[in-house]
Amino acid sequence: LRERCHEKKNKKASKHLVVKQIRKSSIMSLT
Repeated sequence: LRERCHEKKNKKASKHLVVKQIRKSSIMSLT
């Protein structure tokens, strides 16, 4: 049970990182 919860957290974190990278790249292409 604990491991599953941890996995969910990791998935959320990786998703957040991807969103951050996409935003960064989109800002770069805008400038």
